[in-house]
Amino acid sequence: MRRIVGQHGSTITMTRNSLISGATILLAVTCPPSPMPAQAIRDIETQRDRALQYRGCYELTFRDWNRDEGKEASASIPRRVWLTGVSFPPDSGGRSIVFIMRPAPHYEQSLFQAERWSLMPEADSLVLTWDNFFSGLQVVLGRADRRNSATWRGRSFYWTDEIEVRTSDRPATPATRGFVTAQEVECW
Repeated sequence: MRRIVGQHGSTITMTRNSLISGATILLAVTCPPSPMPAQAIRDIETQRDRALQYRGCYELTFRDWNRDEGKEASASIPRRVWLTGVSFPPDSGGRSIVFIMRPAPHYEQSLFQAERWSLMPEADSLVLTWDNFFSGLQVVLGRADRRNSATWRGRSFYWTDEIEVRTSDRPATPATRGFVTAQEVECW
């Protein structure tokens, strides 16, 4: 046990454990976090390189929505989108890279505030997302013929944070979804 006497006569009694804890806290506060392991950095760079081969412009065709909300949401999406090579800063886990998506030149911006795209590396699928933080539309696309096709096919999903109030005798409303195709096109 150790006694520390302050300038104005106040005393603090510290045990060995509290001294060790204090030193640990001081060390944790003053030391910067360790950098990402080299393997994780290489994995992110590989993922970025794979994703960048898909940047460019795509013409989208939405169809077969099972509910009107999906039709309404997709109506504001430009029919041609530009998948840029500009990325957002990596997320805190550093596991996925997300890129900025824009309307293709000469096409109108959607009504959504955030527009982004990413590559699902394990499936070579493109994920296009539009949202305004309370509702959104997500498209997951895979190549129709992985070897030599410029056509992508997939599903579109509309989501919202509205809470559905229902009685026990009424079944839950099915998720709003539809189909979408995307064709690689020239940007200009």
